Amino acid sequence: MKLSDGKKAALRRNRENTIERGRKNRHMMKFDKVVAVSLVLIGVAMTLVIVIKAVTREDVSDAVPENYYKVMANYENETDDVDAEPGKVEGMPVSMMKEPTPVSCWGDSFTLTADEGTTSYAGILAGELNRTVYNIAADRDSLLGVAGREGGIPLMVTPFIIPEDKTPAEIVLNNENGNKTWLDLSKNAGLNPCEICGVEGMISRMGDKMYFTRSASGERTMVMETQPVTTRGMNLRLSDITVFFVGSDDMFADTEATVKVYRAMVDNLDEGNDKYIVMGPVRGDLAVMQALETALAAEFGDHFVNIRQKLCEDAEKPHDSFTLTDADIKLAKTGVIPESYFASEEYFSSLGTYATGMIAADSMRSLGFFDDEKIEETTAEAQ
Repeated sequence: MKLSDGKKAALRRNRENTIERGRKNRHMMKFDKVVAVSLVLIGVAMTLVIVIKAVTREDVSDAVPENYYKVMANYENETDDVDAEPGKVEGMPVSMMKEPTPVSCWGDSFTLTADEGTTSYAGILAGELNRTVYNIAADRDSLLGVAGREGGIPLMVTPFIIPEDKTPAEIVLNNENGNKTWLDLSKNAGLNPCEICGVEGMISRMGDKMYFTRSASGERTMVMETQPVTTRGMNLRLSDITVFFVGSDDMFADTEATVKVYRAMVDNLDEGNDKYIVMGPVRGDLAVMQALETALAAEFGDHFVNIRQKLCEDAEKPHDSFTLTDADIKLAKTGVIPESYFASEEYFSSLGTYATGMIAADSMRSLGFFDDEKIEETTAEAQ
């Protein structure tokens, strides 16, 4: 059958359109392949960058030994890098192959700071001693709260059920003396992660209730009787050079009971660890503070630091960078720390943190806490 010119033209256009679509499809397939290959290459490149960063990161766990002398004032948190052991470096003195013993400062608001612009006394210690210092403190914490985190008078949890999944379980915390313990969780302060009956988890607060949430799913655990809480600080910080300092507490009026709490915390340090200082209160009734200071000095001897008295003595000295008023100096002579050393009722000012840090550092040096490190370094260099 003979096709008309119109039909011939239509068939020709159809063929041309088909060829054009095929060409476009081939181009699109090529483009898709290029995009796919590019995405794979980008993914490989990103992976290499991540691997390189992981290998070359300069946190303390991967640093060369010199970086172990890096000044740090760390809040106790979930990072374990500073607890890692460095590797041996050829030609490095033996004493440089490990981090100097860290310092842990257990305390309340006075160990923290009122604002980010103020360096805590723990930070002053880090700079003065040139070593890692852990700030293990919580706002408005009590002496018993500190003792619970440190483990001297352990936190105790009453019977409850730990679910098999990560559902928070309500708990009631007491201490071993049966006193209800309320924790301020504004800072971790050596608490989490903790363990209850061998189950690791986190203690938290929702409203006016406390909860325990396990870290990973496991077997349902029934806590049938009152059990102790093993805190993070108990696992990691009991071999450190240690400062115990609670600036004010209602408990201080009971001198005998207060001394027993401090003694329990000292005794809870690792066996053989006698590198600690106990610093007295800085806020409260003067007669109450003086009675406690006398009792603490009798119990701990040179390991007790009468920080109130030393801050008053500091106020009477001439200083290059600041001048106290006559009223401040007069107050110091009566045994009351001048207000210039405080930012508020619960915090030191920058003047107070600096003076406290330097007093703590001098006390540690006078007790010979660092003498063995000097001996190790001298011996290594002689070899």
